[in-house]
Parts: sequence; structure tokens; C-alpha cells
Amino acid sequence: MPCEYGLIGVRFPQRKAMMRLRIHGDNILECEQALGIVAAALANEKPLTRGLADAPLWAPNWVLSSGEKKIEVQLFPGYGRWTFDIQKELRARGAPLREMVDAIVTELDEGSPPREHPILAIEFCGALPAGNQAWQRSGRALNAAYSKIPYLYFAELGGVELDSNRRIKAGRLPNPLVPFAYLALGDALSTIALPVFQPSPSIQDRAKEAFAGTFGKEDAVTLVRSILEHNLDIEELRKLRARAVSASGTLAQLRHHRDTLTQNEWAELADERSGASKADWLISRKMEWKKTVTIPVTVSFRSFLSSVQKIAVAIGTEELPICLVSGPNRTHLAQLIAKIYGRRIGKEFLVWIQQDTKPIALVWIAGFKPRGDDSRPDRGLVPLARMIFGENDIDVLSIVYGPARNLSSVFTNPSRAAETNGLWEAILRFSNGLIVDSRNGKALKEITLVVPFAVQARPSVISASPAGGSTPLEFGENDVDTALHLIFASGLASTCFECMCNPPGGDWSGLSVRVGTEIFRWTGLPRVTPKDEKRPDHVILFPSPDSRLLAIESKNKATDVEAGIGPRLVRYVSTIMRQAPNIVRTAKGWEPLAHLKPIAVPPTISAAAFQYRKPIELNHVGRRAGCDLILGFEFQPSSGRTIIHVKANRKLDWLLTLLDKAAVNLGRKLIIQED
Repeated sequence: MPCEYGLIGVRFPQRKAMMRLRIHGDNILECEQALGIVAAALANEKPLTRGLADAPLWAPNWVLSSGEKKIEVQLFPGYGRWTFDIQKELRARGAPLREMVDAIVTELDEGSPPREHPILAIEFCGALPAGNQAWQRSGRALNAAYSKIPYLYFAELGGVELDSNRRIKAGRLPNPLVPFAYLALGDALSTIALPVFQPSPSIQDRAKEAFAGTFGKEDAVTLVRSILEHNLDIEELRKLRARAVSASGTLAQLRHHRDTLTQNEWAELADERSGASKADWLISRKMEWKKTVTIPVTVSFRSFLSSVQKIAVAIGTEELPICLVSGPNRTHLAQLIAKIYGRRIGKEFLVWIQQDTKPIALVWIAGFKPRGDDSRPDRGLVPLARMIFGENDIDVLSIVYGPARNLSSVFTNPSRAAETNGLWEAILRFSNGLIVDSRNGKALKEITLVVPFAVQARPSVISASPAGGSTPLEFGENDVDTALHLIFASGLASTCFECMCNPPGGDWSGLSVRVGTEIFRWTGLPRVTPKDEKRPDHVILFPSPDSRLLAIESKNKATDVEAGIGPRLVRYVSTIMRQAPNIVRTAKGWEPLAHLKPIAVPPTISAAAFQYRKPIELNHVGRRAGCDLILGFEFQPSSGRTIIHVKANRKLDWLLTLLDKAAVNLGRKLIIQED
């Protein structure tokens, strides 16, 4: 294997005639998205058959066949719920953070005992890249890289932001550094870590043309096929890497302000394969770095920030909250810190700043919201720096200046702080040093820390844990949503259309309806829902004989169902559909809609679904929720069956008949019981 993809520790076992895979994911939709990638890789231009095997609804098992190839793939929606804990497995392999990717594919080794070997990690991002959101997944990429699991980041380009009247406001594009960071991670840690770009469904023609050379799903499918066949395709790696470089260059060209490297410069920087050579290239480039801070901060922080701007350089983009100081300037940096902070600086810290000649990256972290709670996107900032420069080629100094809480514990017990808070975990695992200059930290006598070696992230010995069973440790909302999705998307696929499905961890990205052969979609749904409305967890369209919608609120417990939820679900769907959709899918694919009248809103049936525990719950929810339909899901581990206890507050015989049909189509793993 060429040295440029050393892939130290990546396991590609010998190929078997019959593969058994498992997919662990945040929810059923992300498991199924990963299943789609596996299925596409297996097909390889041959007809593919796909069917549900005999398995419970809460852990569906699919059989994929193409020619002589056959794969069984069982899905395990929801992390931390199964006897095989994929999070613990990644920890054992060196994953330093609690962040989890959307889906992890494992291969089942049927030895004694059978074991699961992670072979692929996948992230799906359909959200608009809004500022710091663009890097919030960096920690997940590092988790896969430290665990030596090939990682693919599927992201959309060309999405548009809508105004309050659902008119196009602007296109949203990530910073060019974001796609660059993923390919840099593969270089830095000798593993596979690459972005895979796809056109957003709402992409406009001009953007589609600009990004034409960056879209690489077909290359990714070929790469996944080679991973499944245990014969890594280096050429596909090179193609995807080239597309990532092209994406950075195109994004740089499309920016309104020339505040990043040029297209050619991103390509030059990509040719520098080590973190050290990338840092040297950026330092010699001498791009101006500037950082604007709008939240209230201390006088000392303002002084420190303005002083650093005189000696630091940007890492390819001027206003990103990461800058680089050269090795020779580390002494100057230490003098600035000592002058501004005086006795609040520890002696060990000043020695550390000056003792090495390697460059040092400074990461500026607001990190906490005004009330002091964790600002989740900032968890990705320090990992982003490590993605670009690696773990050993530079040092990282993190500066936390936001309204943080419990600051003293970070200095007295950094290991405990990393274990109890996701943001501190990301900061302390990937930083060599820390300065906290927060308005909440005025009582701190010392504000610096040299992060102990034991706290910092380090790759570990690769292991494989015994495989677990297909019954969750505890049933919950994930199982309710998984069953609902399978009923309508698989059991009744020819009868209805799934307009929306949002299990725990879903993205709430849009609502679709099918009209004839076309699918109309409302993207960019409002983030804030009016008080008299409630966004459903599931919306199903029954097109015939009379068009009707089913809007479902799903919960774990009956007591979690809100009072009066039924009318609020109906109002939400009606409000959205009274406006015109903004994209349509035809035989040609997704296209923007410039002019279209709103689609007629079908009558909407409201439903509440929850995990069934006792008969009285159906009546209680029926009276309180104001829903037309109550669905209580009873999961039976001993038989592998799911029983739906149904209470209808209006005549819905046609829907009950369809549910009976779904039970037959799902292999009698579903039982419908009208109470």
C-alpha cells in the first residue's frame, strides 16, 4: 500500500463469501442512510435485491443480494442501548471524545465468541453550513481517526437560506478550510478521512455548475465497495482527495470577500502532507489574522488579543478563531503573556511556551453561552486545529474567554473536568496548554494550565469486543420511532408516502409530499415553532382513495405526551403546506421552484405514539392529548414481536386495515390490537 496512505492499524481482514454486517447509528434514519451506501457499493452495476429478514422491528435485519454476493446487515438504532456498546469499543481503540458519528459499520466475525470489528464510520450533514456549525463535527472525525476507522463525511453543497416568506435569501457555503481539514486529517494521522460532497436538493443552477467537479458520491461508493471486499482502492482515495481540494478552491472563488487563500494556494497547501510542513507553508505565506469578539470580555483579554494579532498568521482564512505563531516567536508570545497577566501565569506554563521551537496554534474559544451552559458547536474548534496539523507537529494553546462555569475545577482536576463536560473534554484532550481569561474567572489566582500528558488524547491498542444481542438494554422512544418508520416506509411502501421522519437526533430539515410522480419539498423549516403549533415527529401521506395526512407525536412514556397536542400537530402541518414548496423532484432529480402556488392541504389526522406499559394509559392519553388516534407500542423481547395497542377517537377503520396489512408485510413481527 503506498506510503501516502499508511493507514497504520486499519483492519482489512480476508474477504468472506458471506458477509454479516451491523450498522450502529444515532437513529433508524442514519442507520438506513448507511445501509443505502452499503447497498450501492454491493450492487456494482448488477441488479440488487433487498428484503427484511426474520428479526424484531427494533433491530431490523436486511438481506442484500447482487449476483453471487450476499450480505446480511442488521441495524441498531440509538447509541448506548445495546449489550455491544460501540461507544466503549471506540474508547478502547483510542477515541478521545464522547462525540459519535452518525453511523458505524461493523463486520461480524463469527468466531467463539463472535466479535464485531468496526470497518467504516459515516457522517451525514444536510444542514446549512452556518458559521461555527460547519466545524462542530470535527471531534467526530478525530474519534474515527484515532480509532483507525475509515471515515467519510457526506455533506451537501449549494443549499439556500429562506426568509420568513420562504423566498431565497442567500446561498450558504462553508469556509474553504472545512473540507480541507478532512483531507488534512488523513495526512496527519495516516488514516482515511475524506469529505464526500453532494448537491443540496435546493441548489441553484449557477452553484451546481460551479461545484460540478467536487461531487463525489460515486467515487465514495466505489471506495466503500473496496473496503467491504477488503481490497482498498487507492485510486478512489486519490479521486476523493482531489475533489476535496477542488471544493476548497471553488469555495474560495465564490466568497464575497477575499479573506482566504486563493484556489491555487489551497492546492499548494494540500501538497504539503505533514502537519509541520503545512504550518511552515502558512507561516511563510504570512496571511493577516484578525478576530472580532462581540461578547463582553475582560480588559486583559482585549489587550492579549490585539497583541497576538501583531505576531500571528492566519491558517488559510483571516477571521477563523484559530491562528498560528511561529516557533521563533514563541518567546515573544511568552513575554506578552507575562506582561499582560503577571502573577496569574504559572511558571511551568511560561517554561512550556518557550521550551520548544515548533509552531504553536492558538484557538480562541467563547465556548459557553451567557448563562454558562455548553455551546456545543465550539466543541469542534480545538479538534479542527488537530485535524489540520496532527497530534505532534505543533502545540496547541486554547484561550477560553466566554462566561464559563466551575472554572477552578478545570485547574484542580482537569481529568475530571474532561470526563464531565463535552466542551472541556474537547479542549483538554487536544490542547497542550490553556489560558482562561473569563469575566467569571476573576477570583482565579492562576489562569494557566499545562495540560497533563495523561489527559491528552493518544491512540490506543486496537481491540475487538464480543458481539451483543439484538434486544436493547431498555426500550424507549428510539424503538417507537423505528417501528413507526418501518411500518410506513417498508410495510406500507406501496400504499403511503413518508413525508417526514424525525427520530431522536433527527435533523428536522424538511417536509415532502408526493403528487403523482413528483415530490414537492419544503426545506429550511423554521427553527422556532409557534406556541399554538407542534412540529410532528412523523408525517405520512395516504394518497388514495381520498388524500389524507397522518401527523404523529412520538414519546417514550404516556406521561410525556403533552396535553392538547393533537390540534397543534394539525396546525403545524397546515401552516407549512399553505406556503409554496421551494423544490421539486422529477425524473431529472431535485430542481428549485421559482413559481408555484401552494399545494392543497389534505385533511390531517393527529396521533400520539408511546411505549405501552398498562391499559389505562390509552384512555388517559386519549382524553388529554386531543388526538384522533392513540398508538401504544408494546415490545416483547421473548418473542421478538411488537404489539400496537390502538385507540381511535373517530372512525378510522381504513387506517386500521392498513396497519393489519403492514403486519403481514413485516413478517408477523407486528401485531395490531384494537383496545
